[in-house]
Amino acid sequence: MERRTNRPRIRTTGAVLAAVAAAALLAACGPTEATGAAGPSAGVPAPPAGASAAPSGPSAGTGSPGAGATATAGKPSASAAPGVLPACADADLKASAARDVEPSPVGSYVVTVEFTNVGGHACGVKGFPTLAAAGQGSPDKSLPLQVQQVGPAVAVQLLPGAKTFTTLGLKPVLGEADGYCPSGATPFAPPSLVVGVPEAGKYQVGREGGGLFATCDNKITATAFLPSVGKK
Repeated sequence: MERRTNRPRIRTTGAVLAAVAAAALLAACGPTEATGAAGPSAGVPAPPAGASAAPSGPSAGTGSPGAGATATAGKPSASAAPGVLPACADADLKASAARDVEPSPVGSYVVTVEFTNVGGHACGVKGFPTLAAAGQGSPDKSLPLQVQQVGPAVAVQLLPGAKTFTTLGLKPVLGEADGYCPSGATPFAPPSLVVGVPEAGKYQVGREGGGLFATCDNKITATAFLPSVGKK
């Protein structure tokens, strides 16, 4: 009698990717789970015709995992025609509040900002965010922040409902009241950040649950945008 061995399925979640990205900020190296070759920023290579995958379910195919297996796991169930996906536009994306990542690396605190494709078509995101401290009531007075890019930029394919995220590392302000920076710089604590997505637009976000983005040295580390696996 033929015996079948049921192998346990391993489900990768967005929280695991966020933790990997947070560790990358400390190690100053890029996340290793996302794959994709660098390409023109104006578009993102589309998946082969007929290719599909569900963000939180089993794969429809039986092929062995390959170089593209991890990136495929982050796509919702759908198929796309071959070619190049257009870059996501401003109206295609909706930003979440910044969520704390615990535990954060020593000497920093880490948050993730997630973007959902709310458009009616597939589009692509590739690259690193721009960041600014929001000028309350006056966006033109936002203070640009230095972004230290961590890891490689990969092409993220976003079908409708799919998500992408970036992980930001900030230097905490020490002490009480207004606090102080170990470097001697003056601390600042904006209530919201303006996060720019390449080719798309700029989105103002606050911290989930409230609070300020208290940080030092006018510098924030950031990963490139990565696919949010297991979320839709």
